[in-house]
Amino acid sequence: MISDYKTVQEFTLQTGSGSEGTLLLPRKILDTMVEEVDKELPPVRQLAAIYVGPGDLPGSSVDINRVVPGSGTVRQVGEGVEFDLSNAEYNTVNVRPDKYGVMVKITREMMEDSQFSLLQHNLKHFAMRFAENEVSLLISQSLSTGANTVSGGAAVTLTNIARARQYLRANDFKSTDMLVGPEVENDLHLIDTIVEVDKSGDSSLLRESRFGRLFGMNIWVVSQAASVGIAATTAYIIDRNQAYAFVEKRGMTVEQFPLPASDAQAVVISQRFRTVALRTSAIAIITST
Repeated sequence: MISDYKTVQEFTLQTGSGSEGTLLLPRKILDTMVEEVDKELPPVRQLAAIYVGPGDLPGSSVDINRVVPGSGTVRQVGEGVEFDLSNAEYNTVNVRPDKYGVMVKITREMMEDSQFSLLQHNLKHFAMRFAENEVSLLISQSLSTGANTVSGGAAVTLTNIARARQYLRANDFKSTDMLVGPEVENDLHLIDTIVEVDKSGDSSLLRESRFGRLFGMNIWVVSQAASVGIAATTAYIIDRNQAYAFVEKRGMTVEQFPLPASDAQAVVISQRFRTVALRTSAIAIITST
């Protein structure tokens, strides 16, 4: 008798050789974006002695008038003697805003296939870049021109801070704000006189890990990211009523337009502004190693 034979082929399913994205181990793409961390930035406009907005700048530049310090003299006058002539003296600083911007191009396919609104996300993302650019230019165009420099050692000390404040006081300016890099912030953390509440008069450092005020100054910790431009070992002490001006011809402006030839949408984000030091003697720079 002839038996019917059936050929049976066995398939062995191996385990441990799968990878993400295969049918065996499907992966899930979360609909949550992990955003870039917000950097610590000082309020550029708030600290400016003068803010000139678009409505106050009809032309391409603006002249800011300044009184020459110490100009005008009062003299003793004898009986029947003619008074001496004297006047206040003035000068000006011309500020011409520069233009900064970026264009973002997103194809129709990217908009159709993306889980996120790419246009809206790019606007939010570049708003951070523009804010960082403002701080970077504040440092390079204004604060770095300070006329007073204090060189510290391995760490910034209370002696360095007091000396910088003395420079400002010698020119009749007030120390209102201190901008510090992260390493300088660490130096301040380690100064016993600041940490001890009964001496500093402000317990915010111990309670909230932040500085409130030091010698009457507001403390602003600034990110040391390359896009911001402050050195980790540098601090700036300023008189916010005299130090610098912020001139803005065009605030951050967003223009969207289609690109039919490439089946895409484009967005141009731009801004026109400039910062300028008004009185370099109202700025002191503290450096450490």
